[in-house]
Amino acid sequence: MLRLSAASKRFHDDGPWVLKDIELAIPEHSFFCLLGPSGCGKSTILNMIAGFEAANSGTVAHRDRPIIAPGPDRFVIFQEAGAALFSWLDVRQNIEFGMKAQGRRRAERDPVVDRYLSMVGLADHVGKFPDELSGGMKQRLQLARALALEPQVLLMDEPFGALDAITRRRLQRAVRDIWRETGSTVIFVTHDIEEAIFLGTHIAVMTAGPEATIKSQMPCRVSEPRDPSNPEFGSLYKSIEELMREEMGDE
Repeated sequence: MLRLSAASKRFHDDGPWVLKDIELAIPEHSFFCLLGPSGCGKSTILNMIAGFEAANSGTVAHRDRPIIAPGPDRFVIFQEAGAALFSWLDVRQNIEFGMKAQGRRRAERDPVVDRYLSMVGLADHVGKFPDELSGGMKQRLQLARALALEPQVLLMDEPFGALDAITRRRLQRAVRDIWRETGSTVIFVTHDIEEAIFLGTHIAVMTAGPEATIKSQMPCRVSEPRDPSNPEFGSLYKSIEELMREEMGDE
């Protein structure tokens, strides 16, 4: 269980509260989608879980241990994969970088790298460098690099936001399949309702802010196929859309 209890955040001692009294209980092995309007503080919550930011009050904990810094149990997937990858290393070298830093021998690294190369569909591109890859391939490489370290929690900050619609859907399917296979806990930030329903086992909807907080949390019990043609999908979409419309002041 990963839990935020009355977690509040502001960036200056006398500044406004960005987040106020955040309450989240994220089950282990879940695919938890954090949904809300742009600028509401979703990424700030992710940064607190990652250990990049500290809450000014309240607690952020993983398995009852307070999160006070980045750690090997958590790994972040950023939206701009090109900036996160090592441009001077090829695909295989990028994936094994973290394991080399851990002191793991080549005989240990190779099967792990091969497994995740296959899992993300990059086995035929091992000798390429990041600037030779498409945007979708860069994101798959970033994902493989994270998975190779086998983190307990994978934090994804709108990772498909810069991709075209077809590539985005392909990667959504790939991430969902990988999550099922690895059993990691995934926390996925998005402002796209359809994406949250397609991916999530749980969804939390945030208020717009200032002093943003959690407006609603719900399990995402939608039968397959998970697409808008499914009546359960459409019903949940409408419910969440209404919650977000209230926050954005739409009629």
